[in-house]
Amino acid sequence: MAKIGEQLKRDLKRQPTRQLSSTPARYESDSDDTCCDIFDPPKKRKMVINTSEEEEDAIPQAESQRPGTVPAVFVELDEDSLKALKELPGLVSSLKTVLNKMEDSPLSSMISSQSESPRTGSHTSSEEDMVSFGNSLVQVPKRLYQRLSGRRMSLFTQELATLVFGRETLAEATLTGKGKKGELKEQLEPEKNNAIIHAVRERFPNTEVAEIRALLRRKCNNESYKASSNSSQS
Repeated sequence: MAKIGEQLKRDLKRQPTRQLSSTPARYESDSDDTCCDIFDPPKKRKMVINTSEEEEDAIPQAESQRPGTVPAVFVELDEDSLKALKELPGLVSSLKTVLNKMEDSPLSSMISSQSESPRTGSHTSSEEDMVSFGNSLVQVPKRLYQRLSGRRMSLFTQELATLVFGRETLAEATLTGKGKKGELKEQLEPEKNNAIIHAVRERFPNTEVAEIRALLRRKCNNESYKASSNSSQS
């Protein structure tokens, strides 16, 4: 019996055995076959982790560049740029002063008042800018009509005639449609003539109609003379 037991022991040493373990394999192979003897202590194997040079270079970069961080950028300015930056506050203040003066000017107030006024159409805006005078339907720009001189009757009459007819029409037309030598010329519209006469007499009540008509004839002659002089010089 003792011989049989020793024989079995030698046979067991010769044959490879399987080691059962509840933990998974920690080395290169996941199989259950091992080359170690059950009576010899297991040899420890060194675990070698190969890392490429690219991975080693990438690791510190990944740590240094964190998401959400912005790298600092330093810009070196020359002397001209520094001077321009120093002068910038003065330029801004000067610009504000100019803008304030423009806002206080009468032209800007006129433009703002026109833009703020309600406009339902082009016809309505033209009626707001025009004014009738002399108890007639003749209309002229309200702003220009209010600027007419009211100190002298003769000056008011001639300025109103220029506003109603224009210099070119006054140079080519007369009250009767005839020139000094009896030649036919364009006649000033009687309705506008009557409106001028009525407006002048409203402003200067003691004025005679003949005086106003004489001033209109003089205005036509003066504009005709100016037009002929300009044409001869050119």
